[in-house]
Order: sequence, then C-alpha cells, then structure tokens
Amino acid sequence: MALKKYPVLNASIDGSDIVYHGYYDIGIAVSSPRGLVVPIVRDADQLSIAGIEQALPTWPAARAMASSRSRS
Repeated sequence: MALKKYPVLNASIDGSDIVYHGYYDIGIAVSSPRGLVVPIVRDADQLSIAGIEQALPTWPAARAMASSRSRS
C-alpha cells in the first residue's frame, strides 16, 4: 500500500512538526444531491481493494448516490 511505502503521504503538520500516523484511514469523496460527502474507511491497510469495494454499498453517501441515479 502506498501509505506504508511513502509515510509522508500519511502525515499531517502540527505547527512546525510533521506528525507521522501509525494508522491508515482513507476517505473517498462521493457526490450526492446534498453536496460532496467523504466517508472514511478506517484501517484501510487491513482491507483489500475488493474489501473496500464491498463496504461501499453500506455507506450512507453511496446509498445517496445510488438514490440520485435512480431518479434521473
């Protein structure tokens, strides 16, 4: 996974310090009729791409997106 290989991608800035995180959460932006929603996948390093994909239909944002498509 890229976040493990390049830890600077999984870091944040706190004042003048760079904080490297030991966890791998990712967000996937989804457009909905109410605007952009970014559900978070916790511990993404524990999942395969297929595992992340399987979780998508259970997210409220994914349901909102599917609902807006069916109205079109």
